[in-house]
Order: sequence, then structure tokens, then C-alpha cells
Amino acid sequence: MTHDLLKYYNRLSVLVRKNLKVLNEQQDHDALHQIRVSIKRIRALLLFAEWLTTGKVKARKIYQPLKMLFKSAGFQRDEEVHLRLIADYEKKSRIKAVKYKEFYKKHLSEKKQDLNLQLNDFSEHVVLPDIKRVLEKTIVQFSEKKLNKKIFTFSIRHLKKATRLMDEGKRGYHTARIQMKRAFYLLEVIQQENKYSAKIILEQIKPLEDTLGKWHDLVIARENLSKFNAGTSEEKKDFNTFNEKINVEITKLEHKLSSNKTLKNLIKETEK
Repeated sequence: MTHDLLKYYNRLSVLVRKNLKVLNEQQDHDALHQIRVSIKRIRALLLFAEWLTTGKVKARKIYQPLKMLFKSAGFQRDEEVHLRLIADYEKKSRIKAVKYKEFYKKHLSEKKQDLNLQLNDFSEHVVLPDIKRVLEKTIVQFSEKKLNKKIFTFSIRHLKKATRLMDEGKRGYHTARIQMKRAFYLLEVIQQENKYSAKIILEQIKPLEDTLGKWHDLVIARENLSKFNAGTSEEKKDFNTFNEKINVEITKLEHKLSSNKTLKNLIKETEK
């Protein structure tokens, strides 16, 4: 019988192929997002396989062919999110950031070229089957019951790491989110297993993960704004207005995150 982990990977593999086809034909925001999320899930599976084999599976090496594709898609996704954010602020403040958007769209077109190169270089018919063979070889020695327990243990380890990182404040938020994502993706595999309450855990951590995502998008937006040298006094005024609005939103989210006890409470529950 095929374990749910392999079924999960097979679904991811189909999604990667489907969205690669779309992106090779046109630039599509949804396809860009889906391929990045699928690659992150695949990476989580590889890290689990590395942990399960105490390092015999080399996750970083196997992930390498996906890494550059993921990074190029990520750069473009961040910049598209940023342009939508600016458009939203334009509506709220009735300011038109014409010069800034011209500057940024030029920057975005360069990233699209990088993504096209990575799409052309990626060998899906080699990389994806190779990863499947690694996962099959890794889990064959475990019963379904034992593998599910290992998945749960791995996930809780990452949630504990995320808890410690959240305690570091904004310095640790982004890395905490990465740890949470790795736990989240593995818990998805066993969410139908009532014994581990994975579905309940997923529901509990999703709002926190979403807040961390919004915070990170705004931090990236602030970094992108800092690359723009406003020219006229009017442009500088507009730039300062956007920057102030983003800083206000970041401060609100950081205050919300600093008082969030979701992970600590969750860890306490799992240790009972």
C-alpha cells in the first residue's frame, strides 16, 4: 500500500509539472505562487527524509536543481506582491507613485528574464522522478504507523524551534515562519490521523503563519522602497508617505506577534 507521504509527493509533482507548463507559456501569478509552495513542500519532505536517515539522504544536494527555480520565482512573487501593495496604498492615500512604479516595473522585467532562464534549464523529467525514488527508498523500511509517529515527532521539533525563535522578537520572526512551514507541510500528510490531532494543530497555527507572512511581505516592501531614489520634492513626499504607512503596519503586526502565545500553548498541550 502506498503511504500518504508518497501520495502527497505525487500530488506535488503533478502540480509542479502543471504550473511549469503554464509558466513556460505565459507569466501567471497563480502558477508562480503554486510552484513556489509546491517546491517548499517538496523541500520539507526531503528534510524529513534526511532526518529520518540521520543524514544519509542529503537534502541540500537533492534540492539543488529546484533551488534556483524557487529563488527566481520568489524574487518575482515578492515584487508582484509589492506592486499590489503600492496600488492598495495609492487608493487609500490618493497618491500616485508614478515614478516609483516605472522604476519598479523595469526592475521586475529583469527578474522575469531570470525566471525564464531557470524555467528553460529545469529538467522536470529527471529531477522529480529522482526525488520520488529517494522518498520511496527512505520510507520502505517503516510501517505506516511508525512513519506517522516519525512525521509527528519531526513536526513538533520544528514547532519547538519556531517557539524559541518567536521569543527573539522580530529578529527571529522570518526563521520562525520557515520552521512553522516545515512542520505545517508534514502535518498535512497525517491530518486524517485522529491520534495525532494534526488537523487541529494545523488550524491553530494557520492564523499565526498568515500574520507572519503579512509581516514579512511588508518588511520586503520596505526594503524595496529603500532602493528607490526619489527625485523631485513631490516624489520624495510620496515616497515618505508610503514608507510611513508601511512602518505603521509593520509596528502593529510586530506588537500583535510579540503577544501571541499560540505556539507555546500548543507545545504545552502536546507534552501532556
